[in-house]
Amino acid sequence: MRGYAIAALGSLLVTPQADAATMAWICQFPTFDEPITFVWEVGKPMATMIGNAGTAPVRIHGSDRIISFVEFVDSGAVMSTTIVLANGSAVHSRNTVLRGNFVVSQAKGTCQQRD
Repeated sequence: MRGYAIAALGSLLVTPQADAATMAWICQFPTFDEPITFVWEVGKPMATMIGNAGTAPVRIHGSDRIISFVEFVDSGAVMSTTIVLANGSAVHSRNTVLRGNFVVSQAKGTCQQRD
C-alpha cells in the first residue's frame, strides 16, 4: 500500500486519467478528539481535509518518503500535516493568528492510508 502512495505522488505531474483512484489518509493525534482525514484524487495537486470543523481544500507536497498537506487559511497563515510514508508517523502544525498574535500548536500522531 505504501508503494502505491509513493507511485501516486509521482503522478502529480501527469495529466490524471478519467478513472483516477481516490486515496485517503486517516490521522489520529492524541490531543484531538476526532481524526483528521485527507482525501485525494490521485493526480490532482489539491486534496480535501475533513475534520471536526468541516472540510477545507489543502495543497499536496511530497516526495518518495513523505507527503504533506498544507492549508492556506484566510489570515494568511498556514496549517500543515506531514506524514512519513514508511511508518505512518505524522505531525500536524498550526500557526493561527488571533487579534494580531500567534496561537501555535503542534501534535504528533499516526496516519493510516486507505484506498
